[in-house]
Amino acid sequence: GQTYAYCTLVFWCVVTTVKGVIVPAYIVVAIPAIIVIGSSGTALQDAIIVFLIFRFIPAFSQFAYSIVFFVGCLGFYTPNTPLFGVLSAYVVGARVPATQLSMTYVYLWWTLGVSALLVVLTQYTLSTLLLWVVPISAFYFEICWQAIPWCIDGPSVCPPHTGPLVRCIQVLTTGTILLGFVWMRACFLFPCLCAPTVPGWLFFPPDHPPPSPLKGDIDWAAFSYLLGLAARGFPQPEDCVWEPPAG
Repeated sequence: GQTYAYCTLVFWCVVTTVKGVIVPAYIVVAIPAIIVIGSSGTALQDAIIVFLIFRFIPAFSQFAYSIVFFVGCLGFYTPNTPLFGVLSAYVVGARVPATQLSMTYVYLWWTLGVSALLVVLTQYTLSTLLLWVVPISAFYFEICWQAIPWCIDGPSVCPPHTGPLVRCIQVLTTGTILLGFVWMRACFLFPCLCAPTVPGWLFFPPDHPPPSPLKGDIDWAAFSYLLGLAARGFPQPEDCVWEPPAG
């Protein structure tokens, strides 16, 4: 008789997907930026920065749920609080810790590997193609998010009715957000799509690139230009501007 049950299920599916898939994908990009900007050249200080960053990842679940509980006026979330607080009595099953540890393993090693790669790459180039790290990471996390519980516990993780609904909502949430990300930043993800406004040399910058021709709110400016291209059927650009202007 609880007619609001499916609405509650949809809400928490979206929240957990954003927390478990989308936000970690952005963290993968944020960590190299923090390391590069905060680097002092001193090994000890840089090691402290890295330690604090990766100490934050395992604790992120508690932080994310605390925000949701605060926004939803559900009281304060603590590790001993039932997951859904006042909404329902939720007891963590025996299989949950193994799944949590597996996902933490995925987060840590993927983030460590990709972050180290980005730190090295950004020393040589600042290509806009590095933005692909966000959708690729989110896609990888979504695969693990769906596959790990099934690999550990089998069909029991997908009960009739609610199981398929949960999976579909999670996949649709990730897909919708990723499509929005790609559409909003398509000019910086696909070479020549928005040329010459977004020149091709930004994707493969030379050793000593000139100042970027993009000024101000480049996200909104590029998106507005993309809408204009879409209205004209995405005409083929006359010049991709692979070479930066001389001087």
